[in-house]
Amino acid sequence: MRIAKSKLAGLLIAAGGILTAAACGGGGGSTPSSGTALAKDQTLTFPIFGDVGTLDPAQLDAETDFELAQNVFDNLLEFNTKTMKLEPDLASAVPDATNNGLTYTFHLKSGLKFSNGDPLTSADVLYSWNRAAALQGAYATNLAAIAGFSTVAKNTKAGTELEAAL
Repeated sequence: MRIAKSKLAGLLIAAGGILTAAACGGGGGSTPSSGTALAKDQTLTFPIFGDVGTLDPAQLDAETDFELAQNVFDNLLEFNTKTMKLEPDLASAVPDATNNGLTYTFHLKSGLKFSNGDPLTSADVLYSWNRAAALQGAYATNLAAIAGFSTVAKNTKAGTELEAAL
């Protein structure tokens, strides 16, 4: 099965959002350059146009929840609206397609940590993907083009088969 690059890009962004279910920190944060001071008030404020249902990325089902999750969780890739291109977020680079465009290998940036300081590993990414596929939330079908989805969605096997696919 061949997947169009535009559809795959959308799938990768959706998968990235779900894959980082517990990754609340991006690995150290940024430090201001010399001579640049941060604002005294570090509060981010933006409007919410509905009640919040969940912040669990595997179970998002409303636009409000999805928008909040996009501002809380990191992704493997992110879409740069200025350049109109995918850029790495948790991944160290945007992967090139191999195997006739059916295989993408993501390498995580080194030193990534959860908000509690624990290291973020590929096993965490795999766990999050398996959880999102198995829970069958409203956006789980965005992952359906990825090999192994139907097996995990049926909860018939552990995600061992998916390690090779991811």
